Amino acid sequence: MNKRKPVSATLLYVLLLLFSGSLAHAQKISQMEFRNQAISDILLVLAEVSGVSIVPDETVSGTASFFFHETEFRVALESFLSAQKLYLRDEGNIIYVSRIQIDQTADGVFSMHADEVDVQLLLRALSRTARKTILFDTLPRLNLSIHAEELSLARILDIMLQRLPEYELRSSDDSFYLRKRDPVAGAPGAARPASGSEIRRNADGSYNLDFEQLRLRDALVSLMQLQQQEYVSLISVDSLLTRMNYTDRSFEQALQLILEQVGADFVVLDGLVYIFEIQKRDITKKLRNTIVVDVRYLPVQDVVFMLPQELSNSAFYRMDKTTNSFILTGSEQELAPLVDFIRQVDQPLVRSNMVSFRLSYIKAREFLALCPPRLFPTSPILPPDEYLFVADLPTETVPEVEQLLRLLDVKQAAVPVRLKFLSNSALLEVLPPSVSKDDILDTGYPGLVFYRGTQDKLEQFLTELALVDRPAPQLRYDVLVLQSQLGNSFDFKIDLSARRNTASDSFAVIGAFEKLLSVNFDLISEFGYLFATKVSLELAQSTTRIFADTTLTGLAGQDIKFQNTETFRYVEPERDPDTGALKNTGITREITSGLILSINGWISSDNMVTMKTTATVSERGTTDGASDRPPATFERVVSSQLRTPAGVPVPISGLIQRKKTRSIRKIPLLGDIPLLGLLFRYTYESDDETEYTIYIVPRLVEDVRQPADSGGRMMDLYRLVSVRP
Repeated sequence: MNKRKPVSATLLYVLLLLFSGSLAHAQKISQMEFRNQAISDILLVLAEVSGVSIVPDETVSGTASFFFHETEFRVALESFLSAQKLYLRDEGNIIYVSRIQIDQTADGVFSMHADEVDVQLLLRALSRTARKTILFDTLPRLNLSIHAEELSLARILDIMLQRLPEYELRSSDDSFYLRKRDPVAGAPGAARPASGSEIRRNADGSYNLDFEQLRLRDALVSLMQLQQQEYVSLISVDSLLTRMNYTDRSFEQALQLILEQVGADFVVLDGLVYIFEIQKRDITKKLRNTIVVDVRYLPVQDVVFMLPQELSNSAFYRMDKTTNSFILTGSEQELAPLVDFIRQVDQPLVRSNMVSFRLSYIKAREFLALCPPRLFPTSPILPPDEYLFVADLPTETVPEVEQLLRLLDVKQAAVPVRLKFLSNSALLEVLPPSVSKDDILDTGYPGLVFYRGTQDKLEQFLTELALVDRPAPQLRYDVLVLQSQLGNSFDFKIDLSARRNTASDSFAVIGAFEKLLSVNFDLISEFGYLFATKVSLELAQSTTRIFADTTLTGLAGQDIKFQNTETFRYVEPERDPDTGALKNTGITREITSGLILSINGWISSDNMVTMKTTATVSERGTTDGASDRPPATFERVVSSQLRTPAGVPVPISGLIQRKKTRSIRKIPLLGDIPLLGLLFRYTYESDDETEYTIYIVPRLVEDVRQPADSGGRMMDLYRLVSVRP
C-alpha cells in the first residue's frame, strides 16, 4: 500500500494537468477585432483571454488585421495563424508560434515549411531541430519560401543553395559548412580577375562590364585591383548586381555604373576612393534638365490657364512673373510636349494695339479692379512696376480708359482723426463698415490715426466712429463673505409691539446693529432689517464672522479676482532608491489655501448685469515630517452664470468645509504623569462644519451715489421697526 500511493498520486496529478489543459483549449473567447496591430501583441491578447502561454519566436514579426468571432480558443488561434502563414507547436500548456515548421521522422528525414523567411533564420532552425552544427559565411539579406517533404538535411540545404549560387556546401560527419566560393576557382556567379569575362581591362585603359549576376563586393574588388586603386567602402549591405553589359568605359564611368545600380556614389580624396550610400532619387536628379522658356506676347499666368490637363502638372514648371517666363525641370521626353505647347500659343495677335498706362497715386491692380471688364478683351500685363500696366486695346477704347484714369488716379489727402477712448489697435479691430483697413493709417502715436478717402466717406466714418468711440462701462461689485459655524441653533425674539417712541430708542437700535455699522456692505438696505438682525445676533454669539468685506471695480467684460489666501512653501523631497532615505531635490513647491473669487460681468442695454462667477475655498491639511508626500489639500468650487438687474444682490452658498479636530484635555501636572496620567486626561474629537456665503451686488459705477452716513441708516431702520399708536 505504501508503494502504490505515490504512483496513484502522480497519475492523479497528470490527469489534472491534462484536464486543465483541455479546459483551457476548449475555452471560448469573446468577439475581438484588430487593425494594423503587431502580430506579437495579438498573440499576447489571445494568451491573456485564454490563460494559455503563447510564445512567438524570432521569426514572428510584422502587423496584421483580423476579426475574431466568438468561438473556441483553439479554432480562433489556428484560423489566425493560417491566415498569417504561421505554424504552432503545442507542448502541454505552452504553445510555440513560428514562421518555420520542421518535423523529423524516426528515419532521420525532415519535412520543412516556411514562407518568406530570412535564410539565416532557416539555417538556425534546421540546426536546432537536427541537432547538427551548420556553419555559414556572411549571407546576403534574402527571404526564402520552402516546402520540402521527407528529405534529408543535406538535400534541403542543396535546395536552399539554388538561390545562393555564389556559395557551396561542404559536409562532415557532424557538421555542414556553407562556404562562399573562391572567385579564382571559376564557380558560377563568381567574379574573375582581369583575365575573366565579367570585368575586363582593355589595352587602352578602358573597361568592359559583362555579367548577369555579380556581388557588389566582388565587383569592387575586381575593378579596384585592375585599376590598382585603394578604396574605402562605407556600404553596409552586399547587394547583387544584375545584367550589366558595357564596353570601352573609363574607370570612373565603370565605377559609377556599378554604384548607380545599388544606390551609391563615390568621391576621391587624397588618392583614396570613398564609396557611400545615397538615395536613388538623388541619382535621378542627374537625368533631369532645367530650361527657361521666355513668353513674349502673352502674360505667363494666362498661358498657365491654357494648359491642357495632361500638361498641367505643376511639378514640371514654375512661373517667373518678373521676367514673364517659365522655368521647366524634367527629362527631355517630359518637357518636349510642354515646350511645344508654349511655342504654339505664344504668338503675336493679328490686330495688336498694345498700350501702356502709367498711374501716379493708385496701383495698377487696384485701378483694374474698378474698371468694367468689357474694356479689356484680354488680360492686361502687369510688369514688376506696380504703377504700370500694358493692355491690348481697340483704338476706340483707349480714350475711355484714359478718362477713367483721370477720374480714379487722383491724390487723396490724409485727414487726422483723434480718438477719445479707443486705442489705435482697438479701432482697427472694430472698424465701421464704411471704411477698410487700407483707408486707416496708424500713426504710432496713441489716439491719432489718419484717414485716406473721399470727403463723403469721411463724414460717414466720423458719424459711425462717434457710436463706437465711447468709454467702456465700468462695474463695481460690493462683496461680503460670511463664515458661519454649522450645527448651532439660534433663539432670539424681536418685540414688534406698538409703543411710543422715546428719545433713547434710536440709540438702542443703533446699539443692536453696532457690529454692522463698520461693514461697507449695506446689509440693512439690501436684505432688510430682519436678515440684518439675524446676522448681527450671529456675530454677537461668535457663530458667524465676516471673512471678507470689499469692493471690486473693473471694466465690463474683464476678469476681476479677489483672493484671501495663505501660501505654504516646501522643498520637494525624493527617496533614495538605494538607501531609502529622504533627500531634498532643491525644487520649491507652493500650496495656496483660502478663498479665491473670480467675477466676469457685462451689462446689457436693459440695465441687466450678466455675471460668470467662480468661488473656490481650499484648506491645506497636515503633513508628516517623515513622509515624502506633500500635504493634502481640500477644495470646494462653485461656478455659476447668472443674470440680475444692476443693484440687486446675488447670494452664493454651498461652500462647506468639514474639518475634524482632535485635542487632549488634562489636569495640569497630574495629566503628565506616565501611565497614571491617563486617568487625569482624555482625548476630545470634534467634527466642525463651516459654510462660506458670498453676497455680490453689481452696480454701474456712473450710477453709484455716495452712501448715507451710519446715523441716517439707523434712523431709517428706527422708523421701520417703531410703530406709532
